[in-house]
Amino acid sequence: MRAIKQIYITFHIELYNKSTWLQHSQLANQYWSPQNKESHLPYDASIVESIYQAEILGSNFSVRRIMMLKFSEYLENYLWPHYETDEAMHAHMMSIIVMINEKFRERVPAWQVFLKKTRLITRILRTSTAR
Repeated sequence: MRAIKQIYITFHIELYNKSTWLQHSQLANQYWSPQNKESHLPYDASIVESIYQAEILGSNFSVRRIMMLKFSEYLENYLWPHYETDEAMHAHMMSIIVMINEKFRERVPAWQVFLKKTRLITRILRTSTAR
């Protein structure tokens, strides 16, 4: 009986992970995937807020969830291109920091994305420590 319960739990966890991946894929395709840039919807700050609340904070900084966002190039194609220091929400800034942290955790180059807007990275780091 215990083995059946474990199989049931494992199945539901895998199903949940697949549905989460599907949701990430759909959002990425609609807003930031490099494969279909011409059909992206316009930037929407509420997307950043909802991803931060549900996928980052809501999952207690789940490595799996954050990795899914990293693989979708969320930082490179959505967070950073739309970051404006004067208007950015806390969720936007913290999402950038979490995604940078994930890159360092995986030991992949993290700073490449910031070469286009170098002055902003110093401001984001100053702002995050001031809050």
